[in-house]
Amino acid sequence: LRPDAMAALLARTADLTVRLGPSPDGLFRVQSVEDTAGASIFVHDGGAFHQRTTAPAFAGMVREAGYGEALSSIFR
Repeated sequence: LRPDAMAALLARTADLTVRLGPSPDGLFRVQSVEDTAGASIFVHDGGAFHQRTTAPAFAGMVREAGYGEALSSIFR
C-alpha cells in the first residue's frame, strides 16, 4: 500500500485522528484533529488551534458512557 492509502485505512478505524505536518522549523507538529467522519475538530492555523465543530462524530458515544458534561466543557 502507498502511505496515503494506509493513512486513509487507519483513519477509518479510529475515533480520533491526529494529522501531523511539517512546521517552518522543520519539525512535524499537529496540524489538525479529526473525527471518524473526517470532520476537523481542531485545526492549527496562524500559530494557534481553532475549534471547528461542537459536535464530533463520537459525541453520542461519549455521552452514553456518562462523560457528556466533560465533553460539553471542551466544546462550548
